[in-house]
Amino acid sequence: MRVDRTQRGWAIVSLAIFSVSAVVYVFHALNAPQGPRGGSTIGLIFGGIGFAFMLFAAFLGARKSVPTWRIGRAQAWMRGHLWLGFLALPMLCFTADFISAARSRAF
Repeated sequence: MRVDRTQRGWAIVSLAIFSVSAVVYVFHALNAPQGPRGGSTIGLIFGGIGFAFMLFAAFLGARKSVPTWRIGRAQAWMRGHLWLGFLALPMLCFTADFISAARSRAF
């Protein structure tokens, strides 16, 4: 599948989700008394969102293996697989407190 004009909507929504998530993470990281942690409410929310994105990406294989499941169009599933799969990584990094981990290794 090529990334072309038909993917513009997915790309814009993915960029918006990433931007909002990054702003929420930075705001939380600056205001949390002990710094951002995976066990905090925000960390658990990011983890749940990242896990849901990974599950959606994995369900494409299940949808392909059972052709009698007529759940949506295959093209929409492929686009969701691509864009939500890309978004899963930053969501899980936001869960894992990657800024503090990178900062502690740099010094």
